[in-house]
Amino acid sequence: MKRFPGFPIAVLLAAIAAMGAGPGAFAQVSPQSRAAKFWEIFSKSDNNGKALAFDVLSPADDPAVISMCFRSLTNQQPLVLDAACVFLASASGEKALEEVLEKGSGHKSPAVRFACARAFARIRDVGALVKLKLLLKDREWFVRAQAAESLGARRETAAIPDLSAACSDSDPRVKVVAAEAIGLINDLSGTQALISVLPDKCWQVRSASIEALRNLRPKAAFEPLVDRMAEEAGRLKMDARLVLVYLAGQDLGDDPADWREWWAGQAKKQGTEGRIEQEYSEYAITRRKSVPRKFFSVKTDSRRIVFILDTSASMNSMCEPFGQEAGEAPQPGHEPGKSVPRDPQPKEPGPGRPAKGQCTRFSVLVDQLAGTIESFDENVHFNVILFGSDVRSWKDRLEKSTPESRAAAIAFVKSCTPSGETNIFDALAMAFGASLKAVRSGTGYLDEIGGAKGGEFENGPDTVFLLSDGVPNKGEITDGDRIAAEISRANRARRIVVNTIAVGNFQADFLRKIAVQNWGHAASAGK
Repeated sequence: MKRFPGFPIAVLLAAIAAMGAGPGAFAQVSPQSRAAKFWEIFSKSDNNGKALAFDVLSPADDPAVISMCFRSLTNQQPLVLDAACVFLASASGEKALEEVLEKGSGHKSPAVRFACARAFARIRDVGALVKLKLLLKDREWFVRAQAAESLGARRETAAIPDLSAACSDSDPRVKVVAAEAIGLINDLSGTQALISVLPDKCWQVRSASIEALRNLRPKAAFEPLVDRMAEEAGRLKMDARLVLVYLAGQDLGDDPADWREWWAGQAKKQGTEGRIEQEYSEYAITRRKSVPRKFFSVKTDSRRIVFILDTSASMNSMCEPFGQEAGEAPQPGHEPGKSVPRDPQPKEPGPGRPAKGQCTRFSVLVDQLAGTIESFDENVHFNVILFGSDVRSWKDRLEKSTPESRAAAIAFVKSCTPSGETNIFDALAMAFGASLKAVRSGTGYLDEIGGAKGGEFENGPDTVFLLSDGVPNKGEITDGDRIAAEISRANRARRIVVNTIAVGNFQADFLRKIAVQNWGHAASAGK
């Protein structure tokens, strides 16, 4: 199979080999020659080839090659954007760096400004900090969001005033990233900005501010966090309570009066300025009498849930009863990619489960899903997406839980006959509201990268359950690493928890990566 239609991989590799071996090996070739050869390859290659072609353009040492990089960004595909950002971040020499800082940050193309904003996270020149602050006022939301993310990555306290101002941005997606950035810089001067957005109308902004305040541990935020716990419901109520547990080192339950009474005593001893120095316990939270609803072994307090379920042919396989094994589960308030252990989940199936040889993977899935959906009360909104070779959704949006809707959703799943291949990416894209056309063509990709427009961004799910027993082999993207990367990218401002259940150990690592990178819990079920 040719990876580079119109420009076979052998020709590409030969061109690279003729000029040197490996990235940056072409420094002895003139910048103009490198730029010309790059464009010859870039214009004839598919997106994988376009990304590899930056090896020919390197090093980023001259305005001619920087300008050619800018030209390439008419293509907004993620692979190309990523390669271009790495290239720009390696800019060396006064003239090349000036080209990136001055012309790049003020370029007419928003894709170029976006790429430069990403690159400035790694360019330590003081001019990059200045440009990032200016890009926080760009007319495009995704450029402003990237500028905020890069300022957070630089960990410079000088950026706090600008990020605090960005917490009042007109676009909630920028507010989300600005709050996260303040949390990463971890300086108390950002406390008031975070407190000011705790009651924001957009739940993703509230979620980001709760997480950031957990990192800062400011005494001034304790009572506002208690207020937030009292006013929230579902997932965010538990998020706020967990942060209070971390700060207090103990769990005082759901009654705000108990927390306020405890804090009044502490404030007399410690004062109300500075950080809370109490050492918290990861296991301090008290078990509740009412067990949260769960799907297989994965518990959730969410009231806005989408189930993404594998109905490929392999789900017809006979199986043993599904036991559950706990995976890695970053608790709310932890940075994606860093896992924190939870209390062990039960490994044995409950009573009444079918014996070995009496069930298929799909029949056990239906049994588990029915039990979960039937536990929903009227405060829950949910949807179900099924995927084999194709993807289909029960509803086109979240549906309120009623006796009728619960029965209809279960009947929808029961009516399915497992068949076809495993189209995981397209199913996830549907749940996230991302456009496959945007992913495929690059058109509009940047505008959808952090969340859908309008009410779809705020009114979609806050929790997803993804169950699969197969390797992705159908859909817009089939490479597991790329799927994980693209979902994390699409979830940049959405802040959706993605819980995964792997049926069979061969798929567990891929699904665990998706969960860990998206605040979720990874579990395995059966063989």
